[in-house]
Amino acid sequence: MEAFLEDISSILNSGEVPDLFDNDDLESISMDLKRLAAEAEIPDTREAVYQFFIQRVRRNLHVVIATSPAGNTFRQRCRMYPSLINCCTLDWFDQWGEDAMLKVAQVYLSQIQFEGINALQDIAVSILTLYFVLQYFYQ
Repeated sequence: MEAFLEDISSILNSGEVPDLFDNDDLESISMDLKRLAAEAEIPDTREAVYQFFIQRVRRNLHVVIATSPAGNTFRQRCRMYPSLINCCTLDWFDQWGEDAMLKVAQVYLSQIQFEGINALQDIAVSILTLYFVLQYFYQ
């Protein structure tokens, strides 16, 4: 796991993993991107084309890492690989509270025309109740 996180950290920091490609791979990358690099007015050198490749990787590569923030392991890994924090967008997912889920239901349901003054609230509460019932039976 640590080797994987080290490679991910390198990708996040620089866009590349050191010594990932051998000379044949680098030559193949250079040949494949030569036309696109020329269109982008990149000099026709192996190093310039490789940097063009790295820029494309950094712009187009998206990585999702799911981990638990509980315990010391997460904290230690964040210290060892600060790019996991500095170069990422963090989405913290926790259980939603009843008020938050009700508000989301109300916002989505407000886009639908219902007859009756209390229909929106009644339907939102019904959806929330159904969610909790299903959660109870499927745990």
